[in-house]
Amino acid sequence: MTMIYDLAGVEGRGAYGKLTFDTAGNLYGATLDGGAYGEGNVFVLKRAPGGTWTGKNLHSLRGGVQGCEVDGGVSLDSAGNLYGTTLYCGNGEGVYGSGMVFEIIPAH
Repeated sequence: MTMIYDLAGVEGRGAYGKLTFDTAGNLYGATLDGGAYGEGNVFVLKRAPGGTWTGKNLHSLRGGVQGCEVDGGVSLDSAGNLYGTTLYCGNGEGVYGSGMVFEIIPAH
């Protein structure tokens, strides 16, 4: 096994779920924790010539109706939009909410 990227570089902690490739070979994933608000994030890793990878935080979850703790990886549609689910937050009942389904439309 070879480490290709340390997630601390994209703010997240606790990578969770599968990674998803787009047609350009970029990898998308999510974390349970970390990000700008401590509620997890969605990131992309891009491979540079020579094989090194660079990371970018695409979206930090904010808690509440903005979701928290991504439950698994993310999926891509043919337009490059990302979809996933969260364990908690959203508009659900109770202290932590019931989770939610989200869509992220990355800037192209």
